[in-house]
Amino acid sequence: MRKLLLIAGAHSLSILLGTAAYGHPIGPMGAEALAWQSEEIGQVVGGGSPVGTHSRALQVEGKSCVSGSSLNFNVRDDFAFDIDETVEVEIEFYTSPNTQKVTLTYDRNDGPPARSGFVDPEMIKIIELRSESANRWLTERISLERARFANLGFAGTDFTLRSEHEFIVCGISVKRSYTTPQPANFGTVVINVFDENEQRSPARMGIYDKTGRLPLPNEGAVPLRNFSGMSRIVALRHGATLWPVKNRSVFYVDGSYHASLPVGDYEVIVAKGPEYRISRTAFAVRAGKPRMIDIRLQRWTHMADKGWYSGDDHIHYTRDSAHDDHKLLLFVEAEGLNLGNTLQMGNSGNVYFRQYNWHQVSNARKTTSVLVPGQEDPRTSRHGHTIHLNIKDPVRDSTRYLLYHEAFSKTHAQGGITGYAQVMLISDGKAPPVALMVERAWR
Repeated sequence: MRKLLLIAGAHSLSILLGTAAYGHPIGPMGAEALAWQSEEIGQVVGGGSPVGTHSRALQVEGKSCVSGSSLNFNVRDDFAFDIDETVEVEIEFYTSPNTQKVTLTYDRNDGPPARSGFVDPEMIKIIELRSESANRWLTERISLERARFANLGFAGTDFTLRSEHEFIVCGISVKRSYTTPQPANFGTVVINVFDENEQRSPARMGIYDKTGRLPLPNEGAVPLRNFSGMSRIVALRHGATLWPVKNRSVFYVDGSYHASLPVGDYEVIVAKGPEYRISRTAFAVRAGKPRMIDIRLQRWTHMADKGWYSGDDHIHYTRDSAHDDHKLLLFVEAEGLNLGNTLQMGNSGNVYFRQYNWHQVSNARKTTSVLVPGQEDPRTSRHGHTIHLNIKDPVRDSTRYLLYHEAFSKTHAQGGITGYAQVMLISDGKAPPVALMVERAWR
């Protein structure tokens, strides 16, 4: 008997979307570009939250403003890009008489990109809005320590303002301290990763300097789709993925990585799923002295030999062609997975993370990693989210969308397995999604 062990929630790519054009709300997180700029802000993108209100530009008492419950701001790259310093942000709000809390999140150099679900507490600033008089204008000044501004946030932005209710921003200025260290010299390092059979192996990797900063990966890292196109940095989920350092920013390599780094001391961390021990290696970069590092991963168990195969049943990733398959298979193999279920996701109005075919895809190098398309659809906040695995074709009828039992029957008719990925548990008037894990054994 063969069995599949589903490692639900262990994957790092929780919500990825391959699109970069905005005008109207795009995708399941509602990305939309707004016609608003300032001297230091080049773009504002609304969205980034599945429950956010529609964002918009508007005029308030003769001032140009933006409004929404989730607003994402991109700092002009010619003003600040990939810095490491304290930055002062001044924000002008148009407030209401009611007290309202707005959360500011941003990318710190010693933490992962501040995307929804990955935020480190040190990346959060709480702003309390309240108009105490007839004057509804309020200016807040916030200090951002170790700000990075490397376009790593939602839709390529740098910091986010979010609240449970709509708020209005009419002005933002950014003041740099210009204390970012400027390296005088660089050196090169070549890192090779081998498995227990002395074969080059895809793996998850992080390289950190003595301050905890991850230098931006170069083209040698595997590019993966995210909300705004492609990214080489992935943020690991807190509490779901083991990582031995505070900075949970990582990248993926196809067995080897070459980099030019500022002279200094570093640590490289390499992982390949739960069946291998995490490797930690300290090294120094010196000018004019190339460094070669061989990492030999130690396997502590081999579950496939015991009849168990690892899998992730909940990966969202747009697959337009076989070109996408290659990169996604590298990710699946680097995470030590035998099976990756790529789920096309839908709602009553649209479909996201589309799959160009519905056939099993294997790695050309004949490894044990495979991709199998499926779907998360139908999905509503009323009845919950369903997943459908091992199907030959998508199952969808938008005219009978709330009749889940019909979708279940059609999946069973194809020989597939189906059930709830997330249900809504009502408590104190709130409905938080609860992820359900499923294990299945098959012959």
